[in-house]
Amino acid sequence: MKKQFYLLGLLLFPFFIEAQNVGIGTTTPSARLQINHRSFTTVGLQLLDSFASRAGSIRFSTINNPVGMTISSFYESNFNKGHYLDINSDTAFVATFRGDGNVGLGVESPLYRLDINGDINTNGLLRLNGNAGTTGQVLTSNGGSVDPTWANAAYGNNTRFAFYGSSGSFGNSTLNLFTVYNTNVSDITKDVNFFTVNRSGLYHIEGNIFSQVDFTPSVATIPDWSLRLEISGSPSSSHYLIDNEMRRDDAIPSSYQSYLLSGAFSTEVYMIAGTTISFIPHVTASLTNLSFFGCRVNIRGHLINE
Repeated sequence: MKKQFYLLGLLLFPFFIEAQNVGIGTTTPSARLQINHRSFTTVGLQLLDSFASRAGSIRFSTINNPVGMTISSFYESNFNKGHYLDINSDTAFVATFRGDGNVGLGVESPLYRLDINGDINTNGLLRLNGNAGTTGQVLTSNGGSVDPTWANAAYGNNTRFAFYGSSGSFGNSTLNLFTVYNTNVSDITKDVNFFTVNRSGLYHIEGNIFSQVDFTPSVATIPDWSLRLEISGSPSSSHYLIDNEMRRDDAIPSSYQSYLLSGAFSTEVYMIAGTTISFIPHVTASLTNLSFFGCRVNIRGHLINE
C-alpha cells in the first residue's frame, strides 16, 4: 500500500514512499532515493557542513566491511583554485577536482589540467592535438610556450637518398642525376637534373667528386683555374661544397697534358619543403687546346632532424 507524506514547508515537493523507495518530485521512485529536478539555475541537492573548510561528505561502503571510499568537498579560499572535490580511500588520497579545472591524481593541489604523481600506462594511442604521429617518430619539445610536436628521431628516419651525376661538357652545366637509392620517394622526389625536398628539416649531404681535363697538343702555360661543386637550391641560397685547385698529373705521355681533381665534401643544410637542389661543376677560366673534360659526382644524404 502506497503511503504519502506531506511535510510542512515542502508542499511543492512532497515525499512519496512506495515499497521502501523514496521519491522527491516523483510519485513512482525507482530507486531507494529518487529526486526529480527540472531547473538549470537552482541546486537540486546540497550538502552543508558547519565546519568552515568542509562542505559535506558522501561515503560508500558495505554492511560487512568497515572500509570504503569517501567523496568530500574542501574550501581553502573564496577563489576557484581554492575549491576542491576530493576522493579518498580509508588509507590514501586518490584524486581531486580543483575549482579552476585542474585535476590531480595523487596530487592534492594540481597546478595543471592533469597533474599526476606516479606512472602512466596506456594500451591506446598517445595523441598531440589529435595527431598520433607516424612510425619511428618521437616527441620533441618546442620550449615552454609552444606545444610539443612529433618529429623524426635523429638518424632514425627513413629519408635517405643517393644519386650520381656525370658531365662531359666544359662549362658551368648542371649535372644530370641518376638514382642509386631513395628510401622515401614522398620526402625526396628526383627530376632529370635536380631533386626536391618535400619535408622541412636539417639534412646531411656528403659525397665525392672526380674530374679530368686533357689538352692536346700540350700547352706551355696553363692558367690558374679550379673546379667548384655548387649546391644550388630554390628557395635556399647557393653555396660551394668544394673548391679545389686542379693539380697536374705528370705520369702521362708528353703528347698531351692532363689535369685531375678528386676530393670529398660534406655539409649540413636546413631546407624547407619545396626546396629544389641541383649540383653544378664550375670552372674558373677558359682554356685553349681542350680535348677532353669529364666529371663524376657521387651524392649521399639523409634527414638529420626536423
